[in-house]
Amino acid sequence: MHTARMVFMYSPGGPEGMFLDMGDDPRAGEQPRAWGPEKVAEVLPTLARYQTDVLPDPD
Repeated sequence: MHTARMVFMYSPGGPEGMFLDMGDDPRAGEQPRAWGPEKVAEVLPTLARYQTDVLPDPD
């Protein structure tokens, strides 16, 4: 496993609220915790509200 970076852009704005609604507490300079199956299951309702799909793991 290795570190990755992602850039999200939304136009018009609004869907970025999904990250706040999912309950993660990002901190500058710290790596976020990896999501396991439990966390994915926990945030599925939030993702659905923002019309975001989770694709299956390709492995």
